[in-house]
Amino acid sequence: MVTSPRWFAMFILALSLCLAAGAQAQPVGASADDESRLPTFAEKPDPTRSDSHAWSAHPNYNFLALVAGIRGHDVTDEQFKEGYARAIERMRADSAFFAESARHLQRTMRRLRASRPDSARSVRVLVYGQSISAEDWWKDVRRHLRATYPHANLAVANKAISGYGAGRLKHAVAQDVVPFAPDLVLFHVYGDLGDYERIIRTIRRRTAAEVALMTDHVTAKQENHAYRDRRSFKKLPALCRKYDLACIDVRGAWKTYLRQNDLDPAALTEDDVHPNPRGNAVMAGIVTDYLDRAAALSDARGPASARAPSMQTTYRAGEDFAFHSDTARVDFTGRRVELVLHEDRAGPLNVRIDGQTPSRFAGCWVPTRPGVDISPKDGPPEKMGVPMTVGLGTAPRAEDWTLTVTEVAPDSAASGRRVRFRLHGSKTGFDGTGTSAAPFRSRSGRITIQPEEWFQRKREDDFSYLDYVEPGDEIVWSVRSMCQSTVAVGADSPMTVAQGLPPGDHTLTLVRSGGAGPRSPVAAVRVYQPPLRE
Repeated sequence: MVTSPRWFAMFILALSLCLAAGAQAQPVGASADDESRLPTFAEKPDPTRSDSHAWSAHPNYNFLALVAGIRGHDVTDEQFKEGYARAIERMRADSAFFAESARHLQRTMRRLRASRPDSARSVRVLVYGQSISAEDWWKDVRRHLRATYPHANLAVANKAISGYGAGRLKHAVAQDVVPFAPDLVLFHVYGDLGDYERIIRTIRRRTAAEVALMTDHVTAKQENHAYRDRRSFKKLPALCRKYDLACIDVRGAWKTYLRQNDLDPAALTEDDVHPNPRGNAVMAGIVTDYLDRAAALSDARGPASARAPSMQTTYRAGEDFAFHSDTARVDFTGRRVELVLHEDRAGPLNVRIDGQTPSRFAGCWVPTRPGVDISPKDGPPEKMGVPMTVGLGTAPRAEDWTLTVTEVAPDSAASGRRVRFRLHGSKTGFDGTGTSAAPFRSRSGRITIQPEEWFQRKREDDFSYLDYVEPGDEIVWSVRSMCQSTVAVGADSPMTVAQGLPPGDHTLTLVRSGGAGPRSPVAAVRVYQPPLRE
């Protein structure tokens, strides 16, 4: 057979193109060693409809087969069965991971289970994220926890911000999560995975909270189900493995519920995205079932818990420390200190960390959410052009702050608007003027605001129902302490006396006053050490 130069050239061209495609193609957003890599062209940047869409499916085989007529051997039954078996094993392994990850909630669940009528344990649960987290399902979870653990001293709060994707929430997480000092965070947010990881790192660096990530539920109007599947079944579990987090398989359970009840995704949503009452009931059921399973595992010790760093150390009076001449000292490593007090002996006590009052540490201070109304807000700002957070500089102190808008003008460099303002502190007084377009540091150095920290539109339809601030509008926030330098008689227990301490070793000194007698007013000292070191 004689091959013409023209056909031979076409064959070489086809072979070169296919080899290039096979070497370079992979799902958008996947790394070069990603197990999900497929030899296919991306249809468009993430979120694309699928990793291997029809028009570009497997070019390193089909292009050669169609253009050059070259075909490989057929896959044998044995090879097919072997590949199918591997897929089933991987699916089972993923399912086992979600269940096993519940071991990362051991401390929280043990506290709940250990609560008795004469020995209530305090447990703080925070629901955080954006609009999906703000839906009513969390109230059913709260009711379930209170009914299941009636003797626990439960505090369950929701600080989710509707409309705040990970790119915005990363600016608010420190001021929202850290002061609450949660034992458990139930978390879900959409957005860039890099920003998502930044939020997780902030929580793991600034708190000792156990964290349960919730994967994405199935919406009726989803641009890219394949992307959401990859995110929920691979990307988020990878974060859970990296940071020793619990991982709630909301998406897998949601799909199972739809399939078992022969339902369309729209049956569980009110606007094709947010859960309707039935969807909220399903979401609550998924979360409470996971927490119940975590409670059942809380007495077991396994590989997951063995890998996770200890985030709490308890020092007991009479065993680990004692009062001598009305003074007790505890050497510790951690960033938050909590006192467990005897009800009949509590206070008065003076508290010192490394010889100083705890409030001398800058990390002790935190700002509240800025807003155009003095009342605290749990949702997004009431108007565009408001700082999502502020930074604290030198010498922070308890103070109320007012930022007064003096001018609002279109910003040619962005889709938002440039806000000019002046700043006033209730103790500091006038503290400078600035603009949202440039980094701001107040004259006293106490307040900083970065350009990226302003709540601005990213596109025309972004929060289109909100107006921009106007000249004369006042944006307010407060700076408050998370620490206590004294413990009064009859103080609540447990009491956090120091938070936001620098990483490293410290010494706690407790000094009794008022002739309290020989018995210790403190039953125990709990020290919390975040798993990530700064």
